[in-house]
Amino acid sequence: MKEIRVKFLKNRFYRGKNYKPGDIVKILSNDLQAYIDCGVVKVLGADKGKNKKVDYNKLTYKELQRYCKNKNIPAVGTRESLIASLNE
Repeated sequence: MKEIRVKFLKNRFYRGKNYKPGDIVKILSNDLQAYIDCGVVKVLGADKGKNKKVDYNKLTYKELQRYCKNKNIPAVGTRESLIASLNE
């Protein structure tokens, strides 16, 4: 099972220990959803890198095709046309 870092938002017990608001703890992934549903914890680091702007000029043709497929853009054409369609 995977451990995920979370920050407690309320006083709660986890695995026999009482945690206060602001405590950062690693909890097991199978316990995580119940704590999130109750509004007890906030997952840390979940959005790392999601808002980073990708520099398409530094990517290979295959990587550009993969990005196009992920965004449901036709992955056909020259490298420059793929970059242009991704930047739209």
